[in-house]
Amino acid sequence: MVTTTTTDKTHTPLHINDLTLMITHFNRTQSLRRLLSTLKNYRISFDEIIVSDGGSNPENLQLQCQQNK
Repeated sequence: MVTTTTTDKTHTPLHINDLTLMITHFNRTQSLRRLLSTLKNYRISFDEIIVSDGGSNPENLQLQCQQNK
């Protein structure tokens, strides 16, 4: 089920219920940062976002923590 509200004419918030977004990458911090930022800017959210990075870089964990705020 998709839930939207119409408070912002530029990017209407979109929350996708019952769906987990899984992101896989390895040592692509800039790409991960850009993707998470784009989701936030477009006001798209999921019940859960899982980032699987294969233990590539500690900086990626910081990006996840920032996204969860």
